[in-house]
Amino acid sequence: MLAGLLLSAVAAHGAAITWTSGTFDNTGPASVLNADNLVYAANLSGGGGDLTVNVSGTNVLFEETLIGGTATGVGVYVPLLSGMGTITDTYWSGGDANWDTINNTVIFRPSGNSFQVTLQGLTDGQEYQVQLFASDDVNSGNRTSFYSDAATGGNISSELRMGDKDYVVGTFIASGTTQDLFVQAGNIDVAYLSALSLTTIPEPGTFALLAGMLALGAVMIRRRQS
Repeated sequence: MLAGLLLSAVAAHGAAITWTSGTFDNTGPASVLNADNLVYAANLSGGGGDLTVNVSGTNVLFEETLIGGTATGVGVYVPLLSGMGTITDTYWSGGDANWDTINNTVIFRPSGNSFQVTLQGLTDGQEYQVQLFASDDVNSGNRTSFYSDAATGGNISSELRMGDKDYVVGTFIASGTTQDLFVQAGNIDVAYLSALSLTTIPEPGTFALLAGMLALGAVMIRRRQS
């Protein structure tokens, strides 16, 4: 009862999230999607502070994001709820030290309770993609979590098994300047999240403009060569 009251005390806000079906292999920094259109990325629980990884030639900063504090209107905010804590593990050892640190730290909440993550500083009407990473080897990696756009019910992602070193992806069109998502406890009643990235999805017209510019550039090059 108390946990429910604490969660409802932080009013949920945001649009419906459409989750891509299934989970996807987290193979290292190259797993970060759409990095050229990054809005921000969060190193949740703050293990190692602000950490930068190279994503196919693009440097992506995962900003230290601690539990609690004050909602500033910018970046990621994680309200402090009863029982929440952090775990630091050595499960990840993929060769990129910063990526290993990001994935070896996790925010959790036990006893079957969910916790809330708020994406701030959004542009109303803009389409976004959110990517959520979580991994851990407790209970032989068999613990699971899933993610939703409501504290109870709502649109729910595929279930993420911590030992699989996977991620999930969702998209939404902002209906204001913030978007709440909820980390839900899975089969062993613990909710987990290690990191997230938020990117914009260019409108179809933007793609058409880019394609037109590339075509024009190709024509100009051919004319110069002829």
